[in-house]
Amino acid sequence: MLYPFVLDVCADSMLQRFTFCLREHLRLRLWSELGKDPLHLLAQQESIHIKHDRIYKHATAQFNFTTYDVCRDTDVVHCSRDIDTGFSLDKTGIMVGASRQDLSLPWDYAVVLGIFHAQVLLPDSSERRMEFLWVRWFDRDVSWTSGQSTCRLERLTLTSLDVPGAVDFVDPAVVIRGCHIVPAFHYGRTPPSGYSSVAHQSKGDWQYYYINW
Repeated sequence: MLYPFVLDVCADSMLQRFTFCLREHLRLRLWSELGKDPLHLLAQQESIHIKHDRIYKHATAQFNFTTYDVCRDTDVVHCSRDIDTGFSLDKTGIMVGASRQDLSLPWDYAVVLGIFHAQVLLPDSSERRMEFLWVRWFDRDVSWTSGQSTCRLERLTLTSLDVPGAVDFVDPAVVIRGCHIVPAFHYGRTPPSGYSSVAHQSKGDWQYYYINW
């Protein structure tokens, strides 16, 4: 059920807008898919109902992509079960088309906190299955040089939870592929925050992370 799940995360003030942000995410996607006036859909946001107030959680999501040698491959992405250590043999990160930061680079990264789908009832009484990922975004470390010329992996930091949109929803259709998230353990952690949630540990995030395939 949606509301018991929301109650579980409401102890974290950064996640109390889960339901509102989910409805907004679904509204904007419907605007894009149906070609509707966004102001019209905004007025009818409360008319976009999640059937039975129920969202369905999944353990994995599968993404097909084309490799650099023009072959077809598949990534299976898992929910991050331990954002504290960040280390997992499973792929828990995603690469998506750039929409948040420096558009000179064509992609952004996020760690997957949840994989869901819901049956959404539209204002015209029709019903649509909509899938969505719940993520926390990464920011690039602009002081770090990476790429083939330097033989170094990209280095990232988790977006601060003080930044609006640090925890967000993503349409799986915009995911390019999955990725491994590897903490740079030798740099240590950020200062402790004193609180813990599904997106953050009280003893602090790791200062930096590397992205690998």
